[in-house]
Amino acid sequence: MQRWILPVTATALLIAPAFAQNRPLACQADESAGLSWENGRWEVTRFTPKPAKFILVQTGDSLTPESVGKVFIEFELSKDEMPSCLREGVDEHVVCTDGWGGGMSLIFSFRTMKGSRAALLGSISANQKQKDSVSVTTFTCQPF
Repeated sequence: MQRWILPVTATALLIAPAFAQNRPLACQADESAGLSWENGRWEVTRFTPKPAKFILVQTGDSLTPESVGKVFIEFELSKDEMPSCLREGVDEHVVCTDGWGGGMSLIFSFRTMKGSRAALLGSISANQKQKDSVSVTTFTCQPF
């Protein structure tokens, strides 16, 4: 009678993580602001978040690089350009950076279901006439 306990328990332990592998999260931008380069100096600016709504996909204790890549830019990425995501600390947050040196980063907390995306490349431009904006967008997600 007790012979079935070990196989059933082992099967349950192996199958349970498979169900939790990919969990889509519907996300919506809350606010977006930053700095824009105007007349040779930085000006504080509010931005219209792009994208305003998006999907992140949780896989285990991280996010899929493909879902984060779609938040960073709107076109297809090659495998060597995919963002990398690492779980940091004990408070269940993930930090992702772009894989192409574009100054994009994303941080997300599974505990609070809140995050932010930052675009920072414009801050290091040597061009005094034209610079990309520096921005941060906060967002909130919920599972669906």
